[in-house]
Amino acid sequence: MVAFICLTWLPYLFAFAMTPPRMSYMWLLGNPDDQNVHLMWARQAADGALTFKDLYTTEKHSGKFFHLPMLLLGLLHAVTELPLHLLYQVARTVAIALFFVGAYWLAIYHFDHVPSRRSFILFLGFSSGFGWLAWLLRDWLGCDVPSFADVSKGLVMPEAITFLTMLVAPLTAVGVALQACLMASIASFIINGRWRSVLLASLISLILGNAHSYAALTVFIVILIWYPLNILWTMLLQRSQSLSSLDRESCKRISLESKIALSHLAAVTAVCLCSLIGMLPQVFAFRADIAFREKALTQTLTPPPMILLGTYGLLVPLSIIGVALGIRNKWRMLAMPLAWVIGTLIAIHLPVSFQRKLIEGFHIPLCMLAAYAAAEAPLKSRWRISTKAVYGAVCVLTLLMFPSNGAYIGLNTYWLLNNNMLAERLLQPPYYLTQNQLRLISWLRENALQDDAIICSPMLGNYIPPISGRTVFIGHWAETLHFTKKLRTLVTCYRWANAPSQLAMWLTLTRVHNVRFVLLTDFERAISGGKTALPPFCKLVFKAGDDEAYRIDLTALAKLAVELD
Repeated sequence: MVAFICLTWLPYLFAFAMTPPRMSYMWLLGNPDDQNVHLMWARQAADGALTFKDLYTTEKHSGKFFHLPMLLLGLLHAVTELPLHLLYQVARTVAIALFFVGAYWLAIYHFDHVPSRRSFILFLGFSSGFGWLAWLLRDWLGCDVPSFADVSKGLVMPEAITFLTMLVAPLTAVGVALQACLMASIASFIINGRWRSVLLASLISLILGNAHSYAALTVFIVILIWYPLNILWTMLLQRSQSLSSLDRESCKRISLESKIALSHLAAVTAVCLCSLIGMLPQVFAFRADIAFREKALTQTLTPPPMILLGTYGLLVPLSIIGVALGIRNKWRMLAMPLAWVIGTLIAIHLPVSFQRKLIEGFHIPLCMLAAYAAAEAPLKSRWRISTKAVYGAVCVLTLLMFPSNGAYIGLNTYWLLNNNMLAERLLQPPYYLTQNQLRLISWLRENALQDDAIICSPMLGNYIPPISGRTVFIGHWAETLHFTKKLRTLVTCYRWANAPSQLAMWLTLTRVHNVRFVLLTDFERAISGGKTALPPFCKLVFKAGDDEAYRIDLTALAKLAVELD
């Protein structure tokens, strides 16, 4: 675990070490835009809010979104005064530790041999798919092969692979860690029959429902499939002729007396109810808050099956072998990873807009089945395979499955070296901000009112809400409602030609969207083609080097409107 944490910190430390002169590293990798959304909630919590608004859009909305992890992170920031972005990475480290504790706890109840448990952890921490190979064939050899989601210049799904999740997606890491702990506590109850495990599972599911609704919904489906599948599998084990060869303790563990079946049903019911209760604030926000609803309806669909198969690579055949060996060897815990796989496959094909996000945690059962195939089954075989041989085979397999993770680190290094200023990154925010840009944002925090909205490029605007707690007219491709339309409006804002249509646009911006400030930096100059012209009612109020902040003079704007009329 310590080695894994250190490995995930290395790219951040490298990025910090290569910070260009007069710039500051913002402690983000991958796609900074979504991570800044989470930090926007934490900023509002640090400023005293219990429920959060979407500061990336200027449409009126209720702001009833509640999120416990970001509330706690915001309060911690308020107390410690540590930089919020850096504190976010500390939280990621805590989530990693929690995840591996939960994963090993899960492994204890699924594998009898320590080498098998360690193999599971190795696969879980370092395995990925064939994305690196597809990238090599396509970009280096010119072959017509698809891009896989474990690494590519296009779609990458950090939620699909544990290493990517723990590297660049702190909030997703929290969700997956809670998933692991939840399933481990259920397994603990099934094996030991202790109701305190059910209480713990219920508490975790309650928190998970709020902390990460996508992960909670997937686990909800998995548990509903696992319960009947576990009953069926246990019945098959009871009827098996090999049952007589098991010791008494094993017989007790897999017995299907009606009392035990009912207790399991009660446990599952309690956990599922707590999960639903945990999701209630999100459901309420979805119904009552237009900004949250529009965000949830943004299309993030599941890739085709062949892309998913390539994304998980060797784990797929290893998992199939694990299922086959588990059935042959009568693996008493087979129902849980099998139900987890089936449930996730159902979840990611539900008729909802956020299909792809429901894949969180899918890597865990695949690695469980793969570890059974590569370690547990060989150690139980009649061939008496040595522990050293198992470790050797697992290490080789891990090395074969790691390259995509290494390639993703390399891809992030490429993005860092170019500070994300690449055409194919589609308005992804930079990793480094200039000190003058940060001074501009700090000035806005001190001088702009809470409800004042700011016009600027989404490249800079993505950072303004989490740093200043102020609203931007445009700042995120999904959180900003009507993003494409607003992007066209943004370009017009910096090309003043004294036209009546432009004046009408500015009147709408100030009256409907409450825009009060306009920023002018290299981002805005680039988005307007290098030449900018602001209207005369924009008055310069702050300057940091070549970066400027303008306040809209509402009196001057009204006077100009009268003159043009």
